[in-house]
Order: sequence, then structure tokens, then C-alpha cells
Amino acid sequence: MKTILILLGSILLAAFFVLMRKEPEKITKPESVATVEICVAEAKDEVVNVYTQGTVEPRTSSTLISKVSGEILSVAPVFYTGGFFKKGDVLLELDPIDYEVALTSAESSLAQSRLSYLQEQAQSAQAKKDWENMGMKGSPSDLTLRIPQLKKAEAAVQSAEAILKQARKNLKDTKIVAPYDGIVTGKKADLGQYVTAGSTLGTIDAVDSAEIRLSVKESDLKYLNLPEKLNVSFDDWAKVELKGTYHGEEISREAQLVRTEGTIDSSSRLIYLVARLNDPYAINSSKKALPYGMFVNATIKGHTYKQLVKLPRYALKGTDTILVVDKDNRIDIRKVKVLKTDADYVYLTSGIKDGEHVCLTALEFVVQGLKVSDVNDLGKTTSEESTTENASNVDLNKEAK
Repeated sequence: MKTILILLGSILLAAFFVLMRKEPEKITKPESVATVEICVAEAKDEVVNVYTQGTVEPRTSSTLISKVSGEILSVAPVFYTGGFFKKGDVLLELDPIDYEVALTSAESSLAQSRLSYLQEQAQSAQAKKDWENMGMKGSPSDLTLRIPQLKKAEAAVQSAEAILKQARKNLKDTKIVAPYDGIVTGKKADLGQYVTAGSTLGTIDAVDSAEIRLSVKESDLKYLNLPEKLNVSFDDWAKVELKGTYHGEEISREAQLVRTEGTIDSSSRLIYLVARLNDPYAINSSKKALPYGMFVNATIKGHTYKQLVKLPRYALKGTDTILVVDKDNRIDIRKVKVLKTDADYVYLTSGIKDGEHVCLTALEFVVQGLKVSDVNDLGKTTSEESTTENASNVDLNKEAK
């Protein structure tokens, strides 16, 4: 009995302590807040450009070929690789003596042929008169009137004239004359060298305009101001901004598309557009030169789209998602409609409104409603605290004094 009482007392005592025990204080864990970079979306009219690259190349390139044979007697001071020349400049001159002799001989032959022709005309006219004076009946034969001899003499004159024309041309061809304003890109012959007809003397490029072949994705053509037909004025084609580096200096020049090559590469799906740059060496202007062979970055001006939102490229998560920060500083995972992306920007047509805040930071883990704070606001707070602390220190220093 005593044992039962002791056991019962122990149970009651234990129950008393349990009932009298205080509940442990609950500690609320603070909500995790991610610090992110935020930008404000701005909807406005945007020009959507297409970016590509190319090489500045001459629109006109020629190989100088000797049309006659002879020794090179003179070479123009500008006839060296990199030398500039004007249309009509004599670049090289061959020994003309043989062709001057040939010209004199041709002139003499022509004079003799014309004399023979005049004599035959006179003899033919005399033969007709003699036939009439003799009272012969019927018509005289061609042979009687010396018609074959007259035609032969006339043909001889025409042949002599052709030979004279060729002799004049050969003499003229002893001078290699520049067909346009240009630059020498290769020198293959020099003073004292004997060249034959067909010999290569050098290569030249025109400097009036250059062309740049630009590769563009087929899918990017819809952004460009390209004419539906190819037989339109050049003014209807898109403008192109070219940028290159020459002598350590970045150079920017404006060109214009003038044509497409009309075919699409079946493997790369690229189409080539051709831009024209006037006066690439800036000979007739104060602009900077973009010499032949220079690699340039090209910005082709595209259509203007109404009320586009342009964001940094890295604001786009995946292919069609951005992180919008609402007024409570919480993440709203938002689907958007993308018009175009390039290396730097993404252009959105819907899914976001003007003035909304967009998270730019790449978060390792993100869920709908995640609490965030703007890193710029954090910087402002730190700056304000620092200013307050400095002000307090100043007050303390004043009191100490």
C-alpha cells in the first residue's frame, strides 16, 4: 500500500512540473532577401539595327596588260605599290620608234592607194566616154568600164586606212594611261624591261568607291529597309555605319546598301548584302580613310518599331522570361514576347509595361514572390549612414573643443 502511495505521489509531482513548465519562446527566422541589380523598363520608339562585319574591297579592280611589245622607257613617279594616280596619267611608256615608223609607212601606203583609186576612177570614166564616142550599141561590160579594177583600188584604200588606224592605235598603246583615279596595288614591270604584248605590268584599283560584302541571317532581313525590287533608286536602300581601326584610331564612315547577291547559302542560311562607300581613301574630303583590306564592323539601320522595351541582353532568362520586381519588392516571373535579340540587347513587344522594374541579376535559385532589394538602394543607405556618422563625429569634435 505504501509503495502504491509513493508511486502515485511521484506521478502527481511529475505532472505538476510538466504543467508548470513554461513554453519555449518561438524565434521567427527572418525572411531571406536577395540583393539584385534593377533597371526601369522604358517603352519608346526604337530603331532595330542588324550587326555584321565585312572587309573593305575595291568596286573596280584592273590588271594592266601591255598591248604592244617594246622596252619600257619611262615609269611614272607614282607607279609603285600604294601610289595614287589620276585618270589620264601616263603610268608607263614603251619605246615608240618601231610604231612611229610603222605609222609613217601606213600613211604612205594610204596615200599611194588613194592615188591609185583616183587613177582608176579617171580611167573608168574615160572608158565610158570612149564607148559613147564610138557609137557602140548596148551597154558596155564591167570589164570595159574597168569596174573590177576600180573596186580593187577602192578596197586597197580601205585596207590602207585600216592599217593606218591600227598603226596609230599601236603607237598610242606604247603609253599605258590610267583609266580612272586609283591606287597601284601591284607593280610587275619597271624601267628598261622589255615586255611583249600580253605581259602583265601591274594591278590597280579605283578609289572612287569601295564595296563591303556583309553576311546577314535570313531571319534578320525583316528588320531592314530593303526594297521589294532591285531596280529602285539607291536612296531607298538602308544606310550602313562602318567602324574600323586604322593607325590606332577608331574610324566611323557612312555607307549605303546598293544590292543583294540574290541567293541564300543553303548550309549557313546567310544572304550577302553589298554596301557601297564613296571615296574610301577620303581623297576629296576631310573624313578619315578606310583603306582596302580593312576589316570593319557594320551596323545596318533597320525599321523603327513603336513602343518597344529595350533591355540588356542578360535580363532575359531563357528564351522568353524576365524577372519583374513588383511594388512590394517581390519577384514576378513574367513571360514576354521577344522581337529580337543581339549581342547587347533584347527588344520586347509585350509582357512588360513602361516604368516596371526588371531584375538584371542572374539568381541561382528563384521562385515566384522571392523578396529582393535593389543594390543601388543598399549603396544609398550605406552612403547615408556614413554621412550621418561623419556628422556625429564632427559634433563630438566640436564638443571636445
